[in-house]
Amino acid sequence: MIHTIFNIRNIIAFFAIIVFSAIAVGQNNFTSSPYSRYGIGEISSRGFCQNDALGGLGIGLRNNKSLNIMNPASYSSIDTLTFIFEFGVRNKSVYVQSSDVSELMHNTNISYLSFGFPLTKWWYGSIGLIPLSSVGYNLKEEIESATLPREIFYTGSGGINKFYFGNSFKLHKTFSIGVNASYMFGTIEQMKTLKFTDTSYLYMNLRTQNNITISDFYYNLGLQYTNKMMGKYEYTLGAVFDNKHNISATRNTLATNFYNKGGSSLVDTIINTPDEKGKIALPMNFGVGYTIKGDKWMFGTDYYFQNWESFRLFGMNDSLANSHTVSAGAEYTPEKSSMSNFWKRVTYRFGSHYSKSFLRFSEKNEQLNDVGISFGIAMPVKKSRSILNLSLELGSRGTTNKNLIRETYMNIGINFSLSDSWFHKYKFD
Repeated sequence: MIHTIFNIRNIIAFFAIIVFSAIAVGQNNFTSSPYSRYGIGEISSRGFCQNDALGGLGIGLRNNKSLNIMNPASYSSIDTLTFIFEFGVRNKSVYVQSSDVSELMHNTNISYLSFGFPLTKWWYGSIGLIPLSSVGYNLKEEIESATLPREIFYTGSGGINKFYFGNSFKLHKTFSIGVNASYMFGTIEQMKTLKFTDTSYLYMNLRTQNNITISDFYYNLGLQYTNKMMGKYEYTLGAVFDNKHNISATRNTLATNFYNKGGSSLVDTIINTPDEKGKIALPMNFGVGYTIKGDKWMFGTDYYFQNWESFRLFGMNDSLANSHTVSAGAEYTPEKSSMSNFWKRVTYRFGSHYSKSFLRFSEKNEQLNDVGISFGIAMPVKKSRSILNLSLELGSRGTTNKNLIRETYMNIGINFSLSDSWFHKYKFD
């Protein structure tokens, strides 16, 4: 007689890490980009370290040793007796350059924690905490004028996170559908300070503070079809779709006049609007992609579209543009079962991406592009089914033309993909 026993260690670890992840990832501020001032901030990577190494590829990707949150239908590729835990850290270095100044900035953060597990032979689940966007900027603008010379300071911080529960249903051995149900939360803090350098106008100094808190649910769908071609190659076709969502938000606005003169200071409140209820209209997104696998290699491409022209933040659209992204990636493993040479068991990855971003400056007739290349490796951990993933991404966004800013960035990712038995089977005579 055979009894199947649930691994109690996984239950304890599961809840302990969920608590830890809520503290660690929930405090994200993973950017120092001036462009995070727009929309809901700088949009975080849609995938994990292994996706980054493949140029952002993921819509048609299936891997039984790692999670792929870019398409919830892919969870059905998890082995039926395997529990997967993903833990990732990213470091982002950005060289920010304008026509007259430049600066190098660094940010390191725990970027995601996620779990994947089978529930039945046809139903698979995933749960985790990941960032959606980050805000982090500190800008100064000097306006020279014969009558009103002034300085404007812009600062912002915070971001939005997602706690998600994903489900994948294998309707046929070749076809799966999936859905991620996410609870979105976070606060974006923005402040604009106007200071006049002429002491005659100190009383006109103005500071405006906006704190926007988000708390609502969000859903995205995915599907994948997998089959054989030419008897030896496996191909997967994938698609993802996010409908337009009106997310509930609360805004606190405080505007004050202030000045310091003769050792005294004065603050006069002009606007104080606490707990203003409103909506953030997040755009409709869709993407399509495919992968083709051989015994030692995999190759694929993705196309992703986001309708940012429909974005609204308490009724304002921020002049954003629709974005288009094309990604391509490939990986190669020399000999998966080699016992004598570790490096033959390592998977080598590379990829590239091109994106016409949602950042558009209509007064300058400029929509910013983002282009990059990436590399990575997946190293098996000795005497286990776990994997250590590393990724390196090099790219640039923007331009120094028309008084804009160019960002040259380097992203380094470290990911632990840990696998363990989800169930134990004991046999008794």
